[in-house]
Amino acid sequence: MPSLFISDLHLQIERPELTTIALGLFESCPGEFDKLYIMGDLFEYWIGDDAADECATQIRKSLRKLTDANVDIYMMHGNRDFLMGEPYVQACGATMIAADSIEVALGSETMLLLHGDTLCTDDSEYQMYRRMVRNRHWQQEFLARTLSERQATARAMRDASAARGRDANNRSISDVSQQAVTQAMADANCRILLHGHTHRPATHALDNNSVRMVLGDWSSKGAVVAVSDAAECRLVYWNGTSFEVFD
Repeated sequence: MPSLFISDLHLQIERPELTTIALGLFESCPGEFDKLYIMGDLFEYWIGDDAADECATQIRKSLRKLTDANVDIYMMHGNRDFLMGEPYVQACGATMIAADSIEVALGSETMLLLHGDTLCTDDSEYQMYRRMVRNRHWQQEFLARTLSERQATARAMRDASAARGRDANNRSISDVSQQAVTQAMADANCRILLHGHTHRPATHALDNNSVRMVLGDWSSKGAVVAVSDAAECRLVYWNGTSFEVFD
């Protein structure tokens, strides 16, 4: 049975239309897919499992229904929800992917899955930030703060990230580095790479018959996701009710 790959949903209570689209996709999975890979940024931000809101509760219940229907779910941290903990993931019935990447079988090939932010090595400012917030000591200190303090910090970080994204000078460095892509694929000894994060969905043909596929971020109209069977992986568009061809 095929597997489904999604990333960059950025779900948040302020945008219920995104949750509606996600719930519709999850409800369509039983009988169609036996594995679901959520490859980071399921939520717009995550300030601790103890701060899960109504949106997170809806998603947890929906994902639990999937696991109860024998759909295996694997969840990876993104650059926004890196503080999502094992308690929430386990409540979803899912398996946490603790590493930055994972290799999955695709017929006789191996496909490498990443959120994608580790490939943006030209963005030295972001990589410095990433090292800071992924540090266990920093995370323990952050989670020890009050809920209101964590919310304020998360909003400030989100605003700063949005401001950087609007700066045209950051557009090129915020994309993946080809050198980082080549190195990651060589280390995994694979010809197929699938990632999210950059919000630039496309299929890129590389040297040596290799390919890099990029998942899309979600909007009120839908999202670019990936579907794989025993022979191939391809990008498709989820329009909220069904899949369409993505060119």
